[in-house]
Amino acid sequence: MKTTTRLKEMINAPDILVMYPAHDALSARIAEQANAKAVTVGGFAASGVLLGQPDSSQLTATELAKFYEGIYASVDIPVFVDAGYRLRRRDQRDSYRERLRACRGCRIVY
Repeated sequence: MKTTTRLKEMINAPDILVMYPAHDALSARIAEQANAKAVTVGGFAASGVLLGQPDSSQLTATELAKFYEGIYASVDIPVFVDAGYRLRRRDQRDSYRERLRACRGCRIVY
C-alpha cells in the first residue's frame, strides 16, 4: 500500500491519529523508532533548522521542498506537511508539487 494511501486511511479512521512533530530528518527517525504512525512538519521547523529564525516566509517553495525531501527520505512512515499560506499562488503550488512528486507519504495542507 502506498504511504499516501496509508496516511489517508489513518486520518479518516475513527481512532485519533497522533502525529509526532518533526523538525528535521533525525527527529523524524527518532519518532519512527518510538513507534510513531506518522510525523508532521511545517514551515516553522524548516525556518528554525535552516535559518535559526521564526517562520516569516523567508524560504522559497523550492527550499522548503528540498528540506521536506530529506525528511521523507529518512523514514518509512507517512509525513504530513503543513505548507502554509505562502503557497497559495498557483505557480508556487505547481512548482512545490513538482519537487515533491518523488516523495512518498506527503499530504500537503494549504
